[in-house]
Amino acid sequence: MNGRKCVFFDGDRLCGLYRTTGEMCEICRKYPRFFEEYDGFSEAGLSVSCPVAAEMILKSDERDYEKIGSRPAEERLLAFLVRAREQAFSTVFDRRFGADEAAERLVGLACSWQEMIDFDELEYVADADDRPVCAFSDGEFERAVDFIISETEPLCDRREERLRTARSGGITSGSETERRGCLGYLVYRYFLKAVGSEDLLTQCRFIVLMYRLAKTCGENFAENAMFLSREIEHCPESVEKLAEILAG
Repeated sequence: MNGRKCVFFDGDRLCGLYRTTGEMCEICRKYPRFFEEYDGFSEAGLSVSCPVAAEMILKSDERDYEKIGSRPAEERLLAFLVRAREQAFSTVFDRRFGADEAAERLVGLACSWQEMIDFDELEYVADADDRPVCAFSDGEFERAVDFIISETEPLCDRREERLRTARSGGITSGSETERRGCLGYLVYRYFLKAVGSEDLLTQCRFIVLMYRLAKTCGENFAENAMFLSREIEHCPESVEKLAEILAG
């Protein structure tokens, strides 16, 4: 990268590498796909940073994730997380309550599941309590946003302005369909990562943080989701730093 622009951009903002060789670099060949490798299976998805992918993702419902949770997993914790994620999807797309309450119920489930993980009671996944639990106090949310502003690498224009808008809480955007689609995407992308840290509660708090930011950093929810994906998801170091802050 040269500043915020790809070094292969030509004067027409097209790929000089592709024009010259007829080939793209590996990153551009894969984008917007992402891949996750787990014990016994792998998963692939589309990043919400891509406008076309975002349009599909933010219209998704539980049917789009029905086959995903049935993947085989031999490792005991991973098998537990796969089953728990099925319940997480059901909660996110349950239309008996709104998306905001679904996010709080996800945190409530995560609190129960985390106790099961801590005490090695992985056979009781279905017994988790889904009573709504607030993921953050206002002060915790503000500190998380301040951390993103000051400690993570800026990648997008108007970054600080948009994040400060979220911090102030003055805007709430997105339809119920968009919000649920965003939550489903975040659950799919981040939930199983707890297999490495054994800290599912932090993963779910990160999911809700990204969801809350998407609602509040601008008036267009789809643009917000794309912005956050480019700004945070595409930078593994930023994701790791945020997880450390949320783990406390």
